[in-house]
Amino acid sequence: MALIEDDLAIATRYRLQLETDGFEVAHAPDGATGLHLVQE
Repeated sequence: MALIEDDLAIATRYRLQLETDGFEVAHAPDGATGLHLVQE
């Protein structure tokens, strides 16, 4: 799952919960980086 969030504290909270729920999470701090992540 790609998580695109510029606030690191919020991204960390979401990432930890998603990983606890069994998801593999890739974090991107902005849309351009997020787009690159999902195109790989």
